[in-house]
Amino acid sequence: MVALFVHRFFHAVRRFLGHSIDYVAWFATFLPLLTGYLVAHSPVFGYAMTLALHILSFELFIALIPFTKLMHMFTVWVARYTNGATFGRKGVVT
Repeated sequence: MVALFVHRFFHAVRRFLGHSIDYVAWFATFLPLLTGYLVAHSPVFGYAMTLALHILSFELFIALIPFTKLMHMFTVWVARYTNGATFGRKGVVT
């Protein structure tokens, strides 16, 4: 994920097409992964503290879904069904 972020940040066309909310969505996606890893492998912070951060970061992720491009992970199935029903094989009886 970090490599994709760096590529997007330094690639001129992708940087032009992206908006600031895309970087917020990337951060909101990466944060639960990072905190989940810290819950399992980091003895530096307490278990309860890192678990609380992990749960809060996932709640942030869930809260941002309707307002970012993350919503496409749900609407892609509706769009595929609608396009298939609309542009399906017209006039063919099966």
